[in-house]
Amino acid sequence: MSNQDTNPSKVSQAEDFMASFDSFENIHDIEDEDDNIHEEAAALSTALEEMSASFDEAMQSLLTIRDMIRFAVTQLRGHDVVVAQGTTDEFAEAAAIVLHTLSLDWSADEQILDCRLTPSEKAEILTLLQDRIVQRRPLSYLINLAYFCDLPFYVD
Repeated sequence: MSNQDTNPSKVSQAEDFMASFDSFENIHDIEDEDDNIHEEAAALSTALEEMSASFDEAMQSLLTIRDMIRFAVTQLRGHDVVVAQGTTDEFAEAAAIVLHTLSLDWSADEQILDCRLTPSEKAEILTLLQDRIVQRRPLSYLINLAYFCDLPFYVD
């Protein structure tokens, strides 16, 4: 073999070809990852459709603050939302979502729980609840408020 046969550009082309062949062998891994992404996207799409349907039903049939708190608890639990920052359980989180949206004190008198909600109030509550579920951000970041030693603090 002479020096003319070992042209650097041909060697480079051969190395590129071999590298592309190695990549081709890994194509199945990429296809498997694509399948997993598509499955996850389909599952997320289904979950969002189900959430939308239950939220539409809530908008139509829930009437009182108590109804909305109960619905919010069910949704938070059903979507495995972690409540560890600012509230201690799903009930406290749901009450905070509803009462904050209505500009009520979080420790409001129980008698107020049977008051009826207007359609715009229900829409605001459901929007905040949906944001909490979908974004997975702590409630204090969504409402820019947290309590510490019963004192309100702005959260950014």
